[in-house]
Amino acid sequence: MMKNWFNQAVRSHERPLTRYVKNLLRALPPAQEVVQETFLKLWKHGPFEAERPQKVWLYKTSRNHAIDIIRKEDKMSTLTQEQEEELSCPNEIPSVRLEKKQLEKFVLDLVKELPPKTQDMVRLKFQEGLSYKEISSITGESTNSVGVTLHRAILHLRAAAEKGEK
Repeated sequence: MMKNWFNQAVRSHERPLTRYVKNLLRALPPAQEVVQETFLKLWKHGPFEAERPQKVWLYKTSRNHAIDIIRKEDKMSTLTQEQEEELSCPNEIPSVRLEKKQLEKFVLDLVKELPPKTQDMVRLKFQEGLSYKEISSITGESTNSVGVTLHRAILHLRAAAEKGEK
């Protein structure tokens, strides 16, 4: 019984957590280590009661650990983005891959113009699909503040994208 809750947590949250932390650290190996350490902490902590969401705890713990790593290290080595894409989509037509890469780079460059806290909220909402309430618990901002910040970010990104297309 004790093992089932943990296995379910790993199955449900490992991939999204790894993706989220990888976006923060910009490297897969350290992201995997952060997620692994987060799950070790979860194992030691034990199962959550219904009133304290496990998902929020996992994201907040992973985020805090990633921020600690960012503070300690200046640069991290990893595969280039091109090598990573080649490994993940080896059969994709090169022109389609290039077009996707250009669009992704364009959007990511726009997001990078946002303040760091706003970037984090945008990632949590649109890459991880978290609710305002979950984002609020992770970032320590009020739910209303999260909503306002994301709304302003979307308006800013839309305006910047329209400017960039012309």
